[in-house]
Amino acid sequence: MAAADEEWFRPSAEYLLEGATICQRESSVGIRVTSRELHGPASRSEPQQPEKALQDGTSSFGKRHSKTHTQCRRCGRRSFHKQHKTCAACGYPAAKTRSYEWGAKAKRRHTTGTGRMRHLKDVPRRFKNGFREGTVATRKAVAA
Repeated sequence: MAAADEEWFRPSAEYLLEGATICQRESSVGIRVTSRELHGPASRSEPQQPEKALQDGTSSFGKRHSKTHTQCRRCGRRSFHKQHKTCAACGYPAAKTRSYEWGAKAKRRHTTGTGRMRHLKDVPRRFKNGFREGTVATRKAVAA
């Protein structure tokens, strides 16, 4: 504490409760406090803090009554931004599905093989037979 910030005055009961130190100076007893503490107990010049933390949000959160995102017609998630007209999940209406290298787990969830694969599940069988089309299998002889 600097000497300029300190002032000396006679003690009273309310200041003693604040934990101020009692000092003796030039044969008179007084309390040494800084200039910030001179306005009485709990320094009335500063606003009182409530017991709980300050609540923030009522004024701003009360205005949130409309939804920014709606259901996407391609991926089905509620990620299509109404004003931007773009899906945050799949990138619709872009031709290519939205995916990034930093989202490895997201790629795993949406990659080939996680759906029905209506066409691709037939390709290995057709490849095995040389992609033949329009032919009929030969009849086997009936075992007698």
